[in-house]
Amino acid sequence: MTASKWLNYRPHWFRHGFIARIFIVAYCFLSAPFKPTYLCTPSQVRVFIIVRDVYSTLSPLIDQLNAEGILNTNIYLIDTGSTSMQCISELSRLASIGCKILYVKRDDQPYGPYALWLSRYLVKYRATLRYPFIVTDSDIGFPDSYPEKWLNELFIVLNSFKCVDKVSLPLSIQDIDHPRADVIVSHERSLYYHPLYSALSFFYRLGPSAPSFCSTDTTLSLYRNASFFTTFSIRLSSQWAVNHLPWYSRFFASEEYSYYRANKLCYIGSWS
Repeated sequence: MTASKWLNYRPHWFRHGFIARIFIVAYCFLSAPFKPTYLCTPSQVRVFIIVRDVYSTLSPLIDQLNAEGILNTNIYLIDTGSTSMQCISELSRLASIGCKILYVKRDDQPYGPYALWLSRYLVKYRATLRYPFIVTDSDIGFPDSYPEKWLNELFIVLNSFKCVDKVSLPLSIQDIDHPRADVIVSHERSLYYHPLYSALSFFYRLGPSAPSFCSTDTTLSLYRNASFFTTFSIRLSSQWAVNHLPWYSRFFASEEYSYYRANKLCYIGSWS
């Protein structure tokens, strides 16, 4: 596949060069004083979970959302073309307990995790939101001893750093056992050490135990209402780290994930 076709299925942020991104970040800072402060009201938070043939993670993820006070009726499962019967069955079950299923049209399925920003139907819906919302991949897991009130922490940071429109949970890289673990660890660390993000963290005097400016794709994040997609974000400190399950051999080698890999589309690299 050519690079141009690959970019056609990604948000505009990925199509801009470094200089253009600098201007976008500058705009985020200039507009910061005009952005509202939000009270954390879990019953108002809508959650969009991107789904494609990964299903065993959905129930535990929704349990975590419920524990924070998020209602099932505000949880939207965006199905970008699942063909696994187990996944289809699980989506049906979740719909029966109040979750909403949004089926992406076939022509829009190559957008994968970016469908909320690129599918015309979903873009119109997102534009109606007037309160911060969460978008997350379906393949994340919360550790057993995860701290409570992570949603409130996301709101605190979003309100404290109005220069960003996206606050994310970090991903654990301490115990991954993927065959390419060294490459994954190196890449994840590089997201924090980009010169721009390092300079911003230094400017705000953010220490090791504080949130950090970095680049985040579609890991669980709280977005300002109706904001455009960007990887420019702040991640919470490491105590709030969640697990990206495909980085662990047990999940990576599972029949479920093997089916996903065999049937994923090629437009968006390893995701969809």
